[in-house]
Amino acid sequence: MSSRDENVIHPPLTNTKSAAPLGVPPQMKADPAQVGRQLAAKIGVKRAVITPDRRTWLGFQIMRHFPIAMGRLLARLTQRARRDRVGSEMQQHQA
Repeated sequence: MSSRDENVIHPPLTNTKSAAPLGVPPQMKADPAQVGRQLAAKIGVKRAVITPDRRTWLGFQIMRHFPIAMGRLLARLTQRARRDRVGSEMQQHQA
């Protein structure tokens, strides 16, 4: 098998039960059914990295070239989402 026959399928983080404990804000997760349909349409594509859409491809490229900056951004967004979730839970308990 030559390297041209090998590829990596890179889906985005999806909004599933297994991804829930990661603490990533829901707005940064994709719909799993939509991602599945998009990836199914890419069966047979010969690119080295296969993504379901351009947005995921762009995110992959940014993460690949600027991993530290993207890691910091995702950490800040995750902290903010956790803080907002805790705040809203406290408000519900007080009501």
